Amino acid sequence: MMLTVAPNARAADLTVGDSGVVEGNGGTRSVEIVVALSTPATAPVTVDYTTRDGSAAAGADYQAARGTVAFAKGEIVKRITVNIVGDTVIEPNETFDIVFSNASGATVARGTGTTTIINDDRAAEPLSMYEVRLTYTGYTGDLTADDCPVRRDGKVVMTGIISGNERVARDDDIGYQGTLQLAVDLDACDVYRKTNGEDDLCKVTIIALGSITTKLAVHVDDRGGYVQTADGTGKFPLSLFFGSCPADRIADERSTFPDNSGANIFNGYELRIPSGPLRVGRYPEGDVVFEVVRAIP
Repeated sequence: MMLTVAPNARAADLTVGDSGVVEGNGGTRSVEIVVALSTPATAPVTVDYTTRDGSAAAGADYQAARGTVAFAKGEIVKRITVNIVGDTVIEPNETFDIVFSNASGATVARGTGTTTIINDDRAAEPLSMYEVRLTYTGYTGDLTADDCPVRRDGKVVMTGIISGNERVARDDDIGYQGTLQLAVDLDACDVYRKTNGEDDLCKVTIIALGSITTKLAVHVDDRGGYVQTADGTGKFPLSLFFGSCPADRIADERSTFPDNSGANIFNGYELRIPSGPLRVGRYPEGDVVFEVVRAIP
């Protein structure tokens, strides 16, 4: 479901996104579920929510939650936090839902969002597995002008589990692959031609959440690594595009998302990481931080 702001929309659409989180081996970890309006609220908007079991069971796999999401005037995004219960049981991925009810001030366009608890326990196998996280902070676009009307602290985060065969020749690259969760909440800066013929700067805000196939190659000879993503089309049930740019500019950004969009900053990104098998650690490079959170035994 792709949401685009209509210039004279009478009522905002309300959408809950899907999400994913690695389970963990004990204790709890939290996952955020994004709730978005198709246009900034012009008056208070509220909607009730509750969790609902899928293949995951409340109490055993996650902590049940219920409450009310409230948007004040001008707000467009809110987040629901749910705690996940870790264990060491070898099991399939499990899911639960967030379900909306009693909406006021907006129309529910998508009222059920599914969260996938990604299993990180396994029997012995030849592939090595790691939990990873990539984080970009800033804004995108070809322009760096100080007066570009964008947020400077937008974020793109990609998380999940990748696996690969590390038993390769010493002069071969090591390849890893996984389906990772891509969360985008940032602005893109663009230039457009005004009716008087002058150029001006504008912004497109992109808010999106979904899964995307990701490959990571670690090169030999300390040449770092390389990230490549693909096959994201149709897997982003929450994708919102709006801003001060003309409609055709916003449409261009929407049509290229996520595989060829600047909002997917990680596609084609070169990482400065040690050669050889991945090592747990934090590897900053400019506005991007690559973290190998843990090796999965």
